[in-house]
Amino acid sequence: MNEKAKTIAVKVEEPKRIGKTQSITEILELQLKEIKRKKRLADNRDVFISKSKSLEEYQKQLQQLAIDSLFETEDFKLNFTVKDDYRNSSNFSITNPEMLLKFVVFLSDEIKKAIEKIEKELLHDIA
Repeated sequence: MNEKAKTIAVKVEEPKRIGKTQSITEILELQLKEIKRKKRLADNRDVFISKSKSLEEYQKQLQQLAIDSLFETEDFKLNFTVKDDYRNSSNFSITNPEMLLKFVVFLSDEIKKAIEKIEKELLHDIA
């Protein structure tokens, strides 16, 4: 049996470029913009880490006050203020160590979550 081999022509097309070709300057500008964004993220992370360390110290001190069963303390106060015209007025404050401790623990956990989120974003393009 004599069969003729058939040749199939396959046309290979170049990948189509979406949009116009970017110049080196445009590429550099995009890279610099990304570097600045990551720098802001890193700066925010540093602020959160610093605040987290402060909260750890407050937590230790508030735990001791809560153990001492103090209802109020003059050492710590959480104020909620409202800006009226050109002044801030304190409308609500908490001085109870147990409530302050709960707030500090909650805030500390939220800051840790924010740090993890920032670190994930910083490491996104790596690896």
